[in-house]
Amino acid sequence: MGRNIQTLTSYLKDLMKIISYLTVMQHIDMERSLGQFMRNVLELEKSPAYLKGDIQLKHVRDVWLLLKYTQTDALMKNEQV
Repeated sequence: MGRNIQTLTSYLKDLMKIISYLTVMQHIDMERSLGQFMRNVLELEKSPAYLKGDIQLKHVRDVWLLLKYTQTDALMKNEQV
């Protein structure tokens, strides 16, 4: 179990780096493959094996926005109590 958590933590750290890049970039093709983008940004020899080829940057953006909405909603509900 510990090894799985370490592996997932590593994957999440990589994804957080990618999200950081996406938040500061002005113009980017959101139809671009997440694996290819990670390969370029993180200077990897090949795209990460744990990613499917059909995951696009717009999917990362959509999930990130959903998480931010959920966090904001939870904060607002806590303030109303």
